[in-house]
Amino acid sequence: MKKIYFTLSVTSIFLFLMLYSCKKYSAYQNNPNSPSTALPSLLLTNICITVFDYDPTGSAFASRQLTYYERGNSDVDYSWTSNDFSKFDILRQVTKMDELATQTGEENYRGLAKFFRAVLFSQLTEIYGDIPYSDALGALTGNTKPKYDTQEQVYAGVLNELEEANSILDDSKGNISGDIIYGGKASQWKKLVNAFRLRLLIHLSKKGQYNPEY
Repeated sequence: MKKIYFTLSVTSIFLFLMLYSCKKYSAYQNNPNSPSTALPSLLLTNICITVFDYDPTGSAFASRQLTYYERGNSDVDYSWTSNDFSKFDILRQVTKMDELATQTGEENYRGLAKFFRAVLFSQLTEIYGDIPYSDALGALTGNTKPKYDTQEQVYAGVLNELEEANSILDDSKGNISGDIIYGGKASQWKKLVNAFRLRLLIHLSKKGQYNPEY
């Protein structure tokens, strides 16, 4: 009988340890220091850092501008430094932020997505002229060869997006978490949106060919 009791006792202890260890292990599956779901605020901070760290005086951009003033200098005309389309990588993050905001119903992030699209696409067209815009960012759905829009079409599109951003952003729709620029205040972003739109209109007015009703 003693052997039976001993066997049962060891078995009971073993089962108890198994149950306790499983419960203890499962408790570590959730990291309290990391998010368990994706939120638009998690993308906003890095988007802000990347977009507002943009330097328009870089060598590639500057060499293109100098061409207008120093024709005849082969170093300027034909030896431009290279550039890239890395802004499309940022735009992918902006698109994802917009998708998450749609899922969570956080409208202010959708307004910010339109603002950042306007900023990035305007920078791209200032560097390259005609670029993929209306048909861009569709690689995941199979569109790996987007059409190119004219610069006039791009500007018309970004101005429209800025109008939409202005109509969406509102303090009543909640604080914007992850905002390292204005501390989450939609009204401040709204002022920036309108200031940037005015800047683009002034820029385009100097060309004398832009039709705001395009």
